[in-house]
Amino acid sequence: FIREFTNINIGDGTMTEVELEFNATAQLENEKRPRYIDGLITFKLNDKKYALIIENKIRNAGDQQNQIRDYIKYVKNQGFNLGDIWVFYLPGDSNKVVDRRSYIIEGEEGVEGEQTNIKERFKSLAYPEEMLRWLKKDVVNGRVSPENIVAVARAYVDYLENDLFNPNKEIEKQDELIKLLFGEKDGKAVDLKDLESEQITMLYKTKSDVNAER
Repeated sequence: FIREFTNINIGDGTMTEVELEFNATAQLENEKRPRYIDGLITFKLNDKKYALIIENKIRNAGDQQNQIRDYIKYVKNQGFNLGDIWVFYLPGDSNKVVDRRSYIIEGEEGVEGEQTNIKERFKSLAYPEEMLRWLKKDVVNGRVSPENIVAVARAYVDYLENDLFNPNKEIEKQDELIKLLFGEKDGKAVDLKDLESEQITMLYKTKSDVNAER
């Protein structure tokens, strides 16, 4: 992952002090509630400390106010130089971009004068175009991945391709939801075009609520 998506020169160096934390608590001074970073990878290489922040938006959830900026500020406060901090923003499709309320990629001077602009070290990697390609190329078909990791990655790729990002699967789920809400006609879900406007509104509100709970 580091070789593929960063310009960190691993070379023949050895990573030490490697830590991977999920839902890492990011408590900022003077903030009542902490942030929770989806994934935080830290390591030391050739006497330099690096931090990789992972923000998972696989279902294209909305961005919160100052969300990415606060992550960067928190990591800086842990002793990492701004130039050694990377952020990987992983949306469910390439059309979703980070909200300016969360992080401004160009010209960002930071909150309260603090520098949080990591410039080219902010990477948006959409799952269908980037993450799936990398998982299949370097993990599932890679030569160095442990067998148990390959097995998990293969199952995850199968889920992403045949379920989450499969348009036919989405249609099946929608049909099941229409059956549940409005019944069947001749053993099949009522056609979407035959629904009243109020029913269509209810359908998409229900879909939105279901996705938000996942």
